[in-house]
Amino acid sequence: MGINQKKGHISIIVSCIIFASNILLTNALVGTWMTPMGYTLTRLIYGAIILWILSLFFKREKVEPKDLFILAIGGVLGFIVSQFAFAMALRFTTPVNFSLIMAMVPIVVLVLSFFFLKEKITKFKSLGILLSVIGAIVIILQGKTANEVGSNNILGITIAFLSMSSYGIYLMITREVSQKYTSITILKWMFLFTAVMLIPIGFSELSEQKIYTSSVTIVPIIQLLVILIFDATLVDFLLIIALRNLKATTVSTYMNFYLYLLLF
Repeated sequence: MGINQKKGHISIIVSCIIFASNILLTNALVGTWMTPMGYTLTRLIYGAIILWILSLFFKREKVEPKDLFILAIGGVLGFIVSQFAFAMALRFTTPVNFSLIMAMVPIVVLVLSFFFLKEKITKFKSLGILLSVIGAIVIILQGKTANEVGSNNILGITIAFLSMSSYGIYLMITREVSQKYTSITILKWMFLFTAVMLIPIGFSELSEQKIYTSSVTIVPIIQLLVILIFDATLVDFLLIIALRNLKATTVSTYMNFYLYLLLF
Protein backbone atom coordinates (compact mmCIF):
# COMPACT_ATOMS: atom_id res chain seq x y z
CA MET A 1 0.00 0.00 0.00
CA GLY A 2 1.47 3.36 -1.07
CA ILE A 3 1.66 6.45 1.11
CA ASN A 4 -1.19 8.13 -0.80
CA GLN A 5 -3.48 5.17 -0.22
CA LYS A 6 -2.58 5.16 3.48
CA LYS A 7 -3.41 8.87 3.60
CA GLY A 8 -6.77 8.14 1.97
CA HIS A 9 -7.62 5.34 4.41
CA ILE A 10 -6.69 7.42 7.46
CA SER A 11 -8.66 10.40 6.14
CA ILE A 12 -11.88 8.48 5.64
CA ILE A 13 -11.60 6.71 9.02
CA VAL A 14 -11.21 10.02 10.88
CA SER A 15 -14.05 11.45 8.77
CA CYS A 16 -16.33 8.60 9.82
CA ILE A 17 -15.51 9.11 13.50
CA ILE A 18 -16.52 12.77 13.27
CA PHE A 19 -19.62 11.99 11.21
CA ALA A 20 -20.83 9.48 13.80
CA SER A 21 -20.82 12.16 16.48
CA ASN A 22 -22.47 14.59 14.07
CA ILE A 23 -25.52 12.33 13.71
CA LEU A 24 -26.10 12.40 17.45
CA LEU A 25 -25.50 16.15 17.72
CA THR A 26 -27.78 16.94 14.80
CA ASN A 27 -30.50 14.73 16.26
CA ALA A 28 -30.26 16.74 19.50
CA LEU A 29 -30.45 20.11 17.72
CA VAL A 30 -33.03 19.65 14.98
CA GLY A 31 -36.61 19.93 16.14
CA THR A 32 -35.76 21.50 19.48
CA TRP A 33 -33.41 24.35 18.61
CA MET A 34 -33.24 24.44 14.82
CA THR A 35 -35.30 23.58 11.77
CA PRO A 36 -33.75 21.42 9.01
CA MET A 37 -33.56 24.49 6.73
CA GLY A 38 -32.00 26.64 9.45
CA TYR A 39 -29.47 23.91 10.22
CA THR A 40 -28.51 23.40 6.57
CA LEU A 41 -28.23 27.11 5.76
CA THR A 42 -26.20 27.86 8.89
CA ARG A 43 -23.75 25.12 7.92
CA LEU A 44 -23.43 26.40 4.35
CA ILE A 45 -22.99 30.09 5.20
CA TYR A 46 -20.39 29.28 7.86
CA GLY A 47 -18.52 26.95 5.51
CA ALA A 48 -18.50 29.45 2.63
CA ILE A 49 -17.18 32.31 4.79
CA ILE A 50 -14.47 30.26 6.54
CA LEU A 51 -13.25 28.50 3.39
CA TRP A 52 -13.00 31.67 1.31
CA ILE A 53 -11.06 33.37 4.11
CA LEU A 54 -8.72 30.37 4.35
CA SER A 55 -8.26 30.31 0.57
CA LEU A 56 -6.58 33.74 0.78
CA PHE A 57 -3.58 32.03 2.37
CA PHE A 58 -3.25 29.42 -0.38
CA LYS A 59 -2.18 29.57 -4.00
CA ARG A 60 -5.10 30.44 -6.23
CA GLU A 61 -6.14 27.77 -8.71
CA LYS A 62 -8.03 28.42 -11.93
CA VAL A 63 -10.94 26.00 -12.22
CA GLU A 64 -12.22 25.02 -15.65
CA PRO A 65 -15.87 25.99 -16.36
CA LYS A 66 -16.93 22.36 -16.81
CA ASP A 67 -15.41 21.51 -13.43
CA LEU A 68 -17.20 24.44 -11.81
CA PHE A 69 -20.44 22.97 -13.15
CA ILE A 70 -19.60 19.58 -11.63
CA LEU A 71 -18.78 21.24 -8.31
CA ALA A 72 -22.09 23.09 -8.40
CA ILE A 73 -24.02 19.86 -9.05
CA GLY A 74 -21.95 18.02 -6.44
CA GLY A 75 -22.61 20.79 -3.93
CA VAL A 76 -26.36 20.61 -4.52
CA LEU A 77 -26.39 16.84 -4.04
CA GLY A 78 -23.86 16.53 -1.22
CA PHE A 79 -24.44 19.76 0.70
CA ILE A 80 -28.05 20.82 0.09
CA VAL A 81 -30.13 17.74 -0.76
CA SER A 82 -28.16 15.27 1.37
CA GLN A 83 -27.66 17.56 4.38
CA PHE A 84 -31.21 18.93 4.36
CA ALA A 85 -32.63 15.43 4.02
CA PHE A 86 -30.23 14.28 6.74
CA ALA A 87 -31.54 16.88 9.18
CA MET A 88 -35.16 16.31 8.12
CA ALA A 89 -34.91 12.52 8.48
CA LEU A 90 -33.60 12.80 12.04
CA ARG A 91 -36.63 14.94 12.86
CA PHE A 92 -38.97 12.03 12.10
CA THR A 93 -36.97 8.88 12.77
CA THR A 94 -34.22 7.68 15.10
CA PRO A 95 -30.44 7.79 14.48
CA VAL A 96 -30.49 3.97 14.38
CA ASN A 97 -33.09 3.84 11.59
CA PHE A 98 -31.27 6.58 9.70
CA SER A 99 -27.99 4.68 9.98
CA LEU A 100 -29.65 1.53 8.72
CA ILE A 101 -30.54 3.29 5.47
CA MET A 102 -27.12 4.94 5.16
CA ALA A 103 -25.57 1.48 5.32
CA MET A 104 -26.77 1.09 1.73
CA VAL A 105 -24.51 3.88 0.39
CA PRO A 106 -21.76 1.46 -0.77
CA ILE A 107 -24.25 -0.49 -2.87
CA VAL A 108 -25.55 2.68 -4.53
CA VAL A 109 -22.02 3.88 -5.31
CA LEU A 110 -20.97 0.46 -6.60
CA VAL A 111 -23.88 0.27 -9.04
CA LEU A 112 -23.51 3.89 -10.21
CA SER A 113 -19.73 3.50 -10.63
CA PHE A 114 -20.30 0.42 -12.77
CA PHE A 115 -22.71 2.20 -15.13
CA PHE A 116 -21.17 5.67 -15.28
CA LEU A 117 -17.47 5.28 -14.37
CA LYS A 118 -17.09 1.83 -15.92
CA GLU A 119 -15.50 0.45 -12.75
CA LYS A 120 -15.50 -3.34 -12.69
CA ILE A 121 -17.58 -5.07 -10.04
CA THR A 122 -15.07 -7.66 -8.87
CA LYS A 123 -15.96 -10.59 -6.63
CA PHE A 124 -13.63 -9.28 -3.93
CA LYS A 125 -15.17 -5.81 -4.02
CA SER A 126 -18.71 -7.19 -3.98
CA LEU A 127 -17.93 -9.51 -1.07
CA GLY A 128 -16.31 -6.70 0.90
CA ILE A 129 -19.28 -4.38 0.46
CA LEU A 130 -21.76 -7.17 1.23
CA LEU A 131 -19.98 -8.10 4.46
CA SER A 132 -19.74 -4.43 5.42
CA VAL A 133 -23.45 -3.85 4.90
CA ILE A 134 -24.51 -7.09 6.64
CA GLY A 135 -22.24 -6.36 9.60
CA ALA A 136 -23.61 -2.84 9.94
CA ILE A 137 -27.22 -4.02 9.76
CA VAL A 138 -26.68 -6.79 12.34
CA ILE A 139 -25.00 -4.47 14.82
CA ILE A 140 -27.61 -1.74 14.31
CA LEU A 141 -30.48 -4.16 14.86
CA GLN A 142 -28.82 -5.50 18.00
CA GLY A 143 -28.40 -1.97 19.26
CA LYS A 144 -32.06 -1.03 18.93
CA THR A 145 -34.02 -0.49 22.12
CA ALA A 146 -37.72 -0.32 22.85
CA ASN A 147 -37.42 3.39 23.64
CA GLU A 148 -36.19 4.30 20.16
CA VAL A 149 -39.37 5.38 18.43
CA GLY A 150 -39.53 8.08 15.78
CA SER A 151 -42.48 10.42 15.36
CA ASN A 152 -43.01 9.18 11.79
CA ASN A 153 -40.59 6.38 10.92
CA ILE A 154 -41.93 5.74 7.42
CA LEU A 155 -41.50 9.37 6.40
CA GLY A 156 -38.13 9.60 8.15
CA ILE A 157 -36.80 6.47 6.46
CA THR A 158 -38.03 7.68 3.05
CA ILE A 159 -36.19 10.98 3.52
CA ALA A 160 -33.12 9.09 4.76
CA PHE A 161 -33.18 7.11 1.52
CA LEU A 162 -33.13 10.39 -0.41
CA SER A 163 -30.17 11.56 1.67
CA MET A 164 -28.34 8.30 1.06
CA SER A 165 -28.94 8.33 -2.70
CA SER A 166 -27.87 11.95 -3.20
CA TYR A 167 -24.74 11.42 -1.09
CA GLY A 168 -23.81 8.33 -3.07
CA ILE A 169 -24.11 10.22 -6.36
CA TYR A 170 -22.09 13.10 -4.86
CA LEU A 171 -19.22 10.73 -4.00
CA MET A 172 -19.21 9.33 -7.51
CA ILE A 173 -19.38 12.52 -9.62
CA THR A 174 -16.85 14.53 -7.59
CA ARG A 175 -14.08 11.92 -7.45
CA GLU A 176 -12.47 12.91 -10.77
CA VAL A 177 -12.54 16.63 -9.96
CA SER A 178 -11.08 15.97 -6.51
CA GLN A 179 -7.95 14.63 -8.18
CA LYS A 180 -7.37 17.83 -10.17
CA TYR A 181 -7.59 20.55 -7.53
CA THR A 182 -6.72 21.13 -3.88
CA SER A 183 -9.29 20.52 -1.17
CA ILE A 184 -9.59 24.23 -0.35
CA THR A 185 -10.37 25.08 -3.99
CA ILE A 186 -13.01 22.38 -4.33
CA LEU A 187 -14.75 23.11 -1.05
CA LYS A 188 -14.78 26.90 -1.29
CA TRP A 189 -16.61 26.71 -4.62
CA MET A 190 -19.07 24.04 -3.52
CA PHE A 191 -19.94 25.91 -0.33
CA LEU A 192 -20.25 29.21 -2.20
CA PHE A 193 -22.51 27.77 -4.90
CA THR A 194 -24.80 26.03 -2.43
CA ALA A 195 -24.98 28.95 0.00
CA VAL A 196 -25.93 31.36 -2.81
CA MET A 197 -28.58 28.92 -4.06
CA LEU A 198 -30.15 28.36 -0.65
CA ILE A 199 -30.01 31.88 0.86
CA PRO A 200 -32.97 33.24 -1.18
CA ILE A 201 -35.06 30.26 -0.09
CA GLY A 202 -34.21 29.95 3.58
CA PHE A 203 -32.63 33.19 4.82
CA SER A 204 -35.89 34.49 6.31
CA GLU A 205 -36.11 31.30 8.37
CA LEU A 206 -32.83 31.98 10.17
CA SER A 207 -34.49 34.55 12.44
CA GLU A 208 -36.98 31.88 13.53
CA GLN A 209 -34.29 29.55 14.87
CA LYS A 210 -34.69 29.11 18.62
CA ILE A 211 -30.93 28.70 18.96
CA TYR A 212 -30.48 32.34 17.93
CA THR A 213 -32.81 33.68 20.64
CA SER A 214 -32.22 34.65 24.26
CA SER A 215 -33.80 31.39 25.44
CA VAL A 216 -30.86 29.33 24.19
CA THR A 217 -28.67 27.51 26.71
CA ILE A 218 -24.95 26.75 26.52
CA VAL A 219 -25.40 23.08 25.53
CA PRO A 220 -27.00 23.60 22.07
CA ILE A 221 -24.50 26.38 21.34
CA ILE A 222 -21.61 24.01 22.01
CA GLN A 223 -23.29 21.30 19.94
CA LEU A 224 -23.67 23.65 16.97
CA LEU A 225 -20.09 24.91 17.28
CA VAL A 226 -18.76 21.35 17.29
CA ILE A 227 -20.78 20.58 14.14
CA LEU A 228 -19.59 23.73 12.36
CA ILE A 229 -15.93 23.44 13.33
CA PHE A 230 -15.46 19.72 12.82
CA ASP A 231 -18.19 18.54 10.46
CA ALA A 232 -18.87 21.53 8.20
CA THR A 233 -15.19 21.92 7.29
CA LEU A 234 -12.85 19.21 8.56
CA VAL A 235 -14.96 16.23 7.44
CA ASP A 236 -15.28 17.63 3.92
CA PHE A 237 -11.52 18.25 3.74
CA LEU A 238 -10.83 14.67 4.77
CA LEU A 239 -13.41 13.32 2.34
CA ILE A 240 -11.76 15.14 -0.58
CA ILE A 241 -8.38 13.67 0.43
CA ALA A 242 -9.94 10.20 0.59
CA LEU A 243 -11.59 10.57 -2.84
CA ARG A 244 -8.30 11.77 -4.30
CA ASN A 245 -6.48 8.62 -3.21
CA LEU A 246 -9.17 5.93 -3.12
CA LYS A 247 -11.98 4.75 -5.36
CA ALA A 248 -15.48 6.03 -4.64
CA THR A 249 -16.62 2.49 -3.85
CA THR A 250 -13.86 2.13 -1.25
CA VAL A 251 -14.75 5.45 0.36
CA SER A 252 -18.45 4.58 0.48
CA THR A 253 -17.71 1.17 2.03
CA TYR A 254 -15.76 2.88 4.80
CA MET A 255 -18.82 5.01 5.51
CA ASN A 256 -20.31 2.02 7.33
CA PHE A 257 -17.49 2.34 9.87
CA TYR A 258 -19.30 5.23 11.53
CA LEU A 259 -22.35 3.00 12.05
CA TYR A 260 -20.33 0.77 14.35
CA LEU A 261 -19.04 3.82 16.24
CA LEU A 262 -22.58 5.12 16.61
CA LEU A 263 -23.60 2.09 18.63
CA PHE A 264 -20.57 1.61 20.88
